[in-house]
Parts: sequence; structure tokens; C-alpha cells
Amino acid sequence: MLVVACGAGERAELAAPAPVAIAPPTTNEPVPLVTTTANVPVPTSSLDARSIVIAVAGDTSLTQGLDGRDPFGAVAGVLGDADLAIVNLETVVSEPGIGTAADKQYVFRSPPRTAELLAAAGVDVVSVANNHALDLGIDGLARTLELLDASGLISVGAGTRDQAYAPAMFDIDGFRVAVIGASRVLPNTSWMATETGLGLASAYDGALDHLDRAVSDASSRADVVIVMIHWGVEKDVCPAGFQEVLGSRLIERGADVVVGSHPHVLQSVERSGDGWIIHSTGNLAFPSARDESARSAVFLIEVAESSIQIGLVPLQLDGGRPAPVDADGWLADRALGWVDSGGVFVATDALPCSS
Repeated sequence: MLVVACGAGERAELAAPAPVAIAPPTTNEPVPLVTTTANVPVPTSSLDARSIVIAVAGDTSLTQGLDGRDPFGAVAGVLGDADLAIVNLETVVSEPGIGTAADKQYVFRSPPRTAELLAAAGVDVVSVANNHALDLGIDGLARTLELLDASGLISVGAGTRDQAYAPAMFDIDGFRVAVIGASRVLPNTSWMATETGLGLASAYDGALDHLDRAVSDASSRADVVIVMIHWGVEKDVCPAGFQEVLGSRLIERGADVVVGSHPHVLQSVERSGDGWIIHSTGNLAFPSARDESARSAVFLIEVAESSIQIGLVPLQLDGGRPAPVDADGWLADRALGWVDSGGVFVATDALPCSS
């Protein structure tokens, strides 16, 4: 097992505004929604007769014409075969001319067909609680939510305060599943949902009472609670110290799996109490993915009557497009213990990244 050295401490998360760079619009001709699929097995429990599989995947933005390059074709089998598939949608989805660009370094707008592409690939739920959902202001977020809804996708993490923290609930083969979205990476406090104003669910310290209550309430009504949380430090392969603290707190409140995004690289998986922390899912489809950020995974959460197990399908991104890869030994530098189980790597000795 290779252990990666990490820096200590939490970096500043509310960055100063920087010049706006709007991603260029697509110039590519559209392609069919899904042209290929991958027959990748999902794990099944040998301990319980009844189980479901929830797929979770990372940062997704179809800017720079990525929507016209069949972005999900190679992973549609992985996402579609799961009983529920969840991703972090890190972009506004709208037509040109909607909203006003925020005063920040990167402003993402993906075309309207992004929602159709996600749905056709088997995605069921998207978390929009992140530092790009309001890149084009309230109008951009509102249009994003409209397009997601029109494509049959469920969104979490946005709305008025009650709506933003509310879980999406699903009944799947006798299991009741709750999904919550929240962000600890927001450009400024104006992005936070208020009692009457549209915004995002915050995971900053001042808003943790809202998140705690949402998780506790969901736990009282569901068999399994998944919290999608935007946090951490971009490009760091090891979690920041606060991720373990906050992740463990949410598990104590009733979360079963805390799923992180934002670093754009894979981070370690950690067993915490009775739950799991997936510190960072990396990128799913992202045009700027290079080198370390082009190595990613779809994580598979197998929920059985008496256990929850974590597996993953390793991915390699090429031009922002993900595809499953044969990765014996490739996972060693994630500081994890994994066993190859018919194409799915199953966590057996998951450890936090440490120096």
C-alpha cells in the first residue's frame, strides 16, 4: 500500500472574486444521447438475499462542446445498471443569454441537452449544491432546475432553505433511500438558501444545525441516507482535516454514506463508525480533466439488510469523456485496500490518507 503525504489544515474556502471566464459554447454537431454501453458488473451480496446498488459519481460539466462528444456512452452501463445513480452537477444548465455571470474566475454553462444526456445515461439524481450552481445568478439556477425536472431528474441541494435541505426520498425494492445535497465551497454567503430566497444548502459551520436536522430527520424516515457534500481542496489527493470531522459528524447524525466532491481528484475512502466517507469522487465528465484529475471512478454502494459495502469501477477520462479501465494496482496510490471482484473493486481495508 502506497501512502501519500498530505499537507495539514483547512484552506480558505471563500475566495476573493477574480475575472470572469465564460466557457465557450459548443460548436460540435450533436450526437445520439447514448451510443455505447459498458457491461460492467455490480457487486451482489453473498450475505443477504435482498440488496440494492447505488452508484455515485463526481464532478460533471459539459462545457467546451463536451455535450457533442457522447460524454457518458462508455459509462451508461455502469450508471444504468444501478438501482439509483447520483452525480454532482457542477455547472449551470441553460440556453445562452440566461442570467448574469457571477464575478468569479470560472463561470460554467452547459447546454440544455445536458439534462437529457444525464437522464439517458441512467442518472436519477443530481446534487446542485456546489460553487458553480449560481454562476449565472438566480435565473441560471432556476433554469437549471426547470431543465432537470423536464428530463425526469431529481435535484437536491437547492431552493429556499427548507427545499434546499430537504432529502429526495426513494422506495427501491423494499429499501427507503434518502439523498441530501450540501456545499462547503461557496463564493460568498449570498449563495446560501434563505427562508424565502432561492439558494444552496450550506455545510459551513454557521449552517450545520440545518444540515444536522435534515440528516437526522431523513434517518428517522429512511433505511439508508446518502449525503452528497461539496468540500475539500482542489487537486489535493488527501482529504483536508475538516472532511473527516464533518463526515463523522454527519454519520453520527444518521448518514450512512457521505460522498464528497470538489477536489477533482480521487481521495481516500474511510470507515467511520457505522458509516462510510467517500472523501472525493473525482471527475465524472469534465473537459479540463488532465493527469491526476483524469483518473476517476464510479463508486458503488451496495445496501443489504445487514450491511453496506463500497465498491468502485475505475475510470479514465480522455478529452473529458470517462470510460472504465482495467486497473490492477492502479488503486494502490489511493491508500486503500481493494479486492478485484469480477471487474468491481471492493473496499476491504479502507483507510484515510495519511502522511
